[in-house]
Amino acid sequence: MSESIAPKGTAAPVGQYSRAIKVSPKHLVFVAGQVPIDKDGNVVGVDRSEKLMNHHTIDLAVQVRQTFLNVKAAL
Repeated sequence: MSESIAPKGTAAPVGQYSRAIKVSPKHLVFVAGQVPIDKDGNVVGVDRSEKLMNHHTIDLAVQVRQTFLNVKAAL
């Protein structure tokens, strides 16, 4: 038996997947698709002020921190 988990305070998934699945009776949790998106659906740590079409400066530390906050919310 499994249960899909939709953590509060996180954005909806970008694709067709569950952010986390809890499997009983051992209560294993499988986490998938965690990306640096905040609860409002915005990608964090990206400077979009660059004028080049495909070039954006990123703050990797901010993106990793948000991703792990999303993992924490799923657990």
